[in-house]
Amino acid sequence: MNFLRYFYIKTNTTTQKASYLDAAKLLYDNGLLGILVSALASTLMVFWISGFEANTHQLTWWFSISLILLIRLLDYAVWKLSSSKSASAGLLGIRRFAAGCIATAIAWSLYLVIFFNQFTDFELFFAIIIISSFAGGSAFLLSSSRFTAICYSLILLVPISLLGLFSEHEHRQLLGILGVAFALITVFSCIKSSRFTLDAIYQKNLNALLIKEMENEKNLVAQANQE
Repeated sequence: MNFLRYFYIKTNTTTQKASYLDAAKLLYDNGLLGILVSALASTLMVFWISGFEANTHQLTWWFSISLILLIRLLDYAVWKLSSSKSASAGLLGIRRFAAGCIATAIAWSLYLVIFFNQFTDFELFFAIIIISSFAGGSAFLLSSSRFTAICYSLILLVPISLLGLFSEHEHRQLLGILGVAFALITVFSCIKSSRFTLDAIYQKNLNALLIKEMENEKNLVAQANQE
C-alpha cells in the first residue's frame, strides 16, 4: 500500500510535469508555422487585397498584429533556447503560448469586425478563407491545449459570423450561418483531437515512469542479492 501511495503521488507530480512540458513543446513546434503564415496573410490582406492605398486604420492594425507576432517570435526563441530545457517550465510555457495565440486571434477578429461594412465581397470572402483556415488548423496544431484551441477558434469565427447573421445582405447572412455551423464543428473537432493528444502524451510519460520504477526495483533487488 505504501508503494502504491508513493507511486500515485509521484505519478501526479512527475508525470504531470513531463506531460505539461511535452504539451508545451508540441505547441511551440507547431506554433512557428502559424506565426509565419499569419504574418504573410496579414500582409496580403492589407497590401494586396485591400490595395496599396490601404487606409490609416488598416495600417495601424497591420503594425499591431506585426508587433504581436514579433513578440511571439521572441517568446519562441526564448522557449527554444532556455525554457524548454526546464522540466517545470511546461505549464508556464502553455500559458505563454496561449496568451500569444489568443492575442493573435483577437487581432484578426477585430480586423474583420471593424472593417466588415467596408469590405467588398471579394475582400470579405478572402478574409473568411483566412480565418476559416486558421480555425480549422487549430484542431490539429493546438491539440495539446484544449483551452487554447477552442478559444482560438471561437474568437476567430463567432464575431464575424454574428455580424453576417445580422447583415442586410442575404449572401452575408448565409456566410454567417455557415460560420456558426463551422465554429460548432471546429469546437467538436478540437475537443476530440485534444483528448486524443493529451491522453497520448500522458500515457507516454506514465509508461516512461513505470519503466524507470521497474528498473530501480530491479537494481535494488540485484544489490540485495549481491549483499
